[in-house]
Amino acid sequence: MNTGIVVSFVVGGLFMIALLTLNNRVMLDSTKSNVDLANKQRLDGIRTLVDYDFSSIGSGKGAEITSFSSKKIEFKADLEGNGTKTVIWEFKDNDSVDRTKNPNDYKLIRTIKNKSGSSIESQLELAVVDFKMTAYDEITDGSPTTQVNDIESFLIEIVYQSAEPTGKGTDGNDYYPSSRWRKYIVPNNLQLNTKIK
Repeated sequence: MNTGIVVSFVVGGLFMIALLTLNNRVMLDSTKSNVDLANKQRLDGIRTLVDYDFSSIGSGKGAEITSFSSKKIEFKADLEGNGTKTVIWEFKDNDSVDRTKNPNDYKLIRTIKNKSGSSIESQLELAVVDFKMTAYDEITDGSPTTQVNDIESFLIEIVYQSAEPTGKGTDGNDYYPSSRWRKYIVPNNLQLNTKIK
């Protein structure tokens, strides 16, 4: 048996294994990057909607905040210039989302009721890991409050994870990449309405 041929096959085999391992790592990193980008895009869609609605608080005739807690807000506002409607944002951290594999996903529901508030015009169910609202009684250096007549600004925090696992974590459990968003919102129209009261 020719030792040169055997050594060539061994070296070639090791080189092939090294190439396949490198290819596997590149594919895994590419998948994680794509999932991370998709997460950020989905979170951006949720963020845009939350930012738009909360910035509209206080706009329109009869606009007001009717109830507030850290997980639910109900307010009346003119979102689209066609009359004041009731808007409800509610985070249900005890109601998991069935349409994703992520066990950490819970329902964030945005409901818009008609002008009279008697029927639902639209309802959107979003999947997030956490959604927290803190209301403040002043624009700067305010204290947290749940009194609807004292609210002048909000701190909104959202945690979003991918719907599907991208692999296993160091603990052996499924790994869901996470994205966070946090914003302090001062609705201009709310400031105007507060000063008039």
